[in-house]
Amino acid sequence: MSTAMPKSPKQTRVLVFLSIIVALLTARLAYFVYQDATSIPFNDQWDFYPPAWTGAGFWDLFRQRHGPHRMGIAHVFSVILGNFTGWDIKVETYATVACFMISSVLALFLKYKISGKLNYLDALLVLLIMNFAQGEIFVAHSNFYMGPVPQLLILVFSLCWFVNSPWLRWGILSFLNFIILHTGYGMFLGFLTPILALMSFIYFHKISVDRRSKLAALMGLGLSILSLVVFYSGYHFDAALACYKFPHPRPWEYLSFLSFMFGRFAFEGSKGIPFLLGLLLLGSVLYAAIQVFLNWFRQLKQSSGLKLGSGVIFALFSLMGFTLLYMMGAAVGRVCLGPASGSSSRYIPYLVPALVGAYIYFSAFCKIKNFRKGFFIIFGVTLIVGEFYWRQRDYKTFDMYSKGKKAWIACYLEKKNVDECDQAVEFKIYPIPHVTSLQEKMNLLEERGWSIFHDSAETEKK
Repeated sequence: MSTAMPKSPKQTRVLVFLSIIVALLTARLAYFVYQDATSIPFNDQWDFYPPAWTGAGFWDLFRQRHGPHRMGIAHVFSVILGNFTGWDIKVETYATVACFMISSVLALFLKYKISGKLNYLDALLVLLIMNFAQGEIFVAHSNFYMGPVPQLLILVFSLCWFVNSPWLRWGILSFLNFIILHTGYGMFLGFLTPILALMSFIYFHKISVDRRSKLAALMGLGLSILSLVVFYSGYHFDAALACYKFPHPRPWEYLSFLSFMFGRFAFEGSKGIPFLLGLLLLGSVLYAAIQVFLNWFRQLKQSSGLKLGSGVIFALFSLMGFTLLYMMGAAVGRVCLGPASGSSSRYIPYLVPALVGAYIYFSAFCKIKNFRKGFFIIFGVTLIVGEFYWRQRDYKTFDMYSKGKKAWIACYLEKKNVDECDQAVEFKIYPIPHVTSLQEKMNLLEERGWSIFHDSAETEKK
C-alpha cells in the first residue's frame, strides 16, 4: 500500500501549500475551541457518560447504545480521555479538532493514491472537512461518536482497499468494519460491507484467476455478516423521536430533507439557496456513485472503455455508499421534524465521505468536461462562499451556546443549584433536568473534582 509522496518541484510546491492550509484551518478551529468551548457536559452527554462514572467496563462502553446506534470505540476513547483529564469536555473538543486534521490529511492522501497527483484545488478537500458548518460540534454537542471518529475510520477503511495481500486486506477491512459498525452512525457501513464483499467476490470471479482474492472476499462476507449478528445481539430498535412514522405521510419531503443536508455546507435554511445547492450536490454524488458502479458492471461484461482498478472502485463506492445509506436513514428517522431539519450541524461529518469520493471521481475520472466543471463550481461556491460569507449567520448560534454555557457555569459555581441557574441565566445544559437527575450528577462531579470543579480540586490538593 506504500506510495511515495510527490517529488517533482510542482508537486512539492502543491504539497507545501496544502500543508499550510491544513495548519491554518487546524489553528483556526483550535482557536475557536479555545475561545468558545467549555468543560461541562451538555444535553445528551448527561445521559451517556454516567455509566462510565460508575465503573462500566470496556465491552459495556463499547456496546452502549444511545438512540438507534451503539457508541463503540469513540465512546471508549472519550471515557479514557475523560478519566485522564478529570472529565474536562473542552479537551475532548480539542481532540475532535485533531481528528478532523488527520481526516483532512487522509483525504488528500487518498486523492493522491487514486489520481497520482495533488493540485492547489485540493485545498477544497481540507476546507470540506475543517469547516464551521459543523461548528455546533465544538460549542454545543462535542461527541466523538457523532462524527469525528467514524469519519476518520471510514477514510482509513477506504484506503485499506489498496492493501496488496487479499487476506491481509480483508482481515483489516473486517476488523475496521466491526469497529465502525459499533461506532455511532458508522453502523451504516456495516450494512454496506457485505454488499462490497459480494461485489468483490463477483469481480475477481469474473475477471481474475487469483483464487486468493475470491476466497478472501468470501471470508470478508462471512465476517461482515457475523459482525451484524453481534451488533444486533440484544438490540431493540429505538427511533429516538416520538413523531417517527414510516412511511412518512408526505414522502416528497424525503428529497427536501436530503437536499438540506448537503445544503448545510452553505448555511442553515428552510428554502432557496441551501435547498438548490444541496440538491445539486446530492445529484453530483448520485451521478458519481452510479458511474463507479457501472464501471464495475462493465468490467464484468468485459466492455471497452475506462477501467478503474478494483481498489479505486471499492474505495470510492465505500465513501459514497456509506453516506448515501446514512442520509436515507437520517431522512427516514428525522423527516417528521420537517424537511429543513436536515440542515442540522451534527450531520456534516457523515456527509464528508461522499463528497470526498465525488470530488476524487470528478477530478480524476469524469470525461464529460461540462459535468466536471459544473461540479467544481457548485462544490467551490458552496464551501468558499458558505464558509466566508454566509457563515456569519451561524456565528450567532455558536455565540449563544458559548455565552449561555459560560454564564450557567459561573452561576452554578456560585449558587450550586441547577434550577436556580436555569432560571437566572435563561439557559439550560439539559432540557428537563429532573429527567436525568442533573442535580445529583452535578453533585457527583463536584465530589470527585471533575469537569468545572477540576481546577478547584487541583488547587486544594496543592
